[in-house]
Amino acid sequence: MTSQIHWSEKVSREAEPRLNGLFGGRSKLEFCPRGSQRLGVQLFLKREDQLDDFGFGHKIRKLKFLAHVALQQGAQTMISAGSLPSGQNPAVAFVAKQLGILSHLI
Repeated sequence: MTSQIHWSEKVSREAEPRLNGLFGGRSKLEFCPRGSQRLGVQLFLKREDQLDDFGFGHKIRKLKFLAHVALQQGAQTMISAGSLPSGQNPAVAFVAKQLGILSHLI
C-alpha cells in the first residue's frame, strides 16, 4: 500500500533523532551590493547552495522532510530517479547512508 505525502508537511527535528545534525541550519543571506545599487533596494541572496559541504543545497532541505516521513513509516530503502548531471541521486545516497538505510538510484 502506498500513500502520497507532500514533502512540505511540517516536521519536528525532535521527532526523529537520526535527523538531528544531518541537515544544515538556516540558509545564509548574502548582501548583493551591485544588484542593490542597480535596483535601488537592499538585495540579499538566499544561499541554499551553502547548506552543506557537498553542494546539495535545496535538495538536502527537501530530503529532510521526505526522510522524516519515510522513517516514521518504517522505510528501509530510499529510491531516487534523476538525470546524470542532477545532484538529486548523490544527495539521496548521502542521506540514506547517514540514516543507516539502503538507497537505490535509477
